[in-house]
Amino acid sequence: MKKKIIRSNGPLYLIGLTWLFYALFFPLYRWYHFAFVAVLSIVIYILGEALAPRKEVVFEEPKPPVHTGSQEADSILMQGREYIRQMNALNVAIPDERVSAQIDQLVLVCDKIFTFVENHIKKVRDIKVFMNYYLPTTVKIIETYKEMDGQAVRGENITGTMEKIKDALDTSVKSFTNLLDDLYGDKAMDVSADIVVLQNMLERQGLAESDISMKRETEE
Repeated sequence: MKKKIIRSNGPLYLIGLTWLFYALFFPLYRWYHFAFVAVLSIVIYILGEALAPRKEVVFEEPKPPVHTGSQEADSILMQGREYIRQMNALNVAIPDERVSAQIDQLVLVCDKIFTFVENHIKKVRDIKVFMNYYLPTTVKIIETYKEMDGQAVRGENITGTMEKIKDALDTSVKSFTNLLDDLYGDKAMDVSADIVVLQNMLERQGLAESDISMKRETEE
């Protein structure tokens, strides 16, 4: 994953307003009039760049085609990458910092889920509901948020729905994180069993920390 800084288009809009305002209230028919507005536009653009907010967005780095040996797994993982691409594109278009941070988390967790499944193909069955419903529904509500956010006039229905979407995205982040944790469940059990076996072997060989401490006390 990598991060990219998205700059605001505000400074460009300010330049357009500068030319429009000057043309309405001041003469603009000699070359030095144009030169003055051009210099003024540069100054306004520099100030706008310094003051305009910037947004840091997480992007998935391009990856080679998936070839796990399972056609079903390859298809699901490719679709998963497409959903991540869509979320990244929506993130660029949404200025709200809370929603942007939520999308960043969703992208990171989804990438980890797909990476795990790519390395453990049998786990693909455990993400079918996630792929068939939870993830596409989450992308859909992000698209709805973007559409509503673009409305210049917002009534109670739009404002209320946008707040509900923010809460729903928090739920999605927690649910996706829980899914990732569940995927690691078997591996965690295997590691725990290996740790117990290792500790028992060390104790039988007298190499456990407690045994070494007792030997040192006896020697002293």
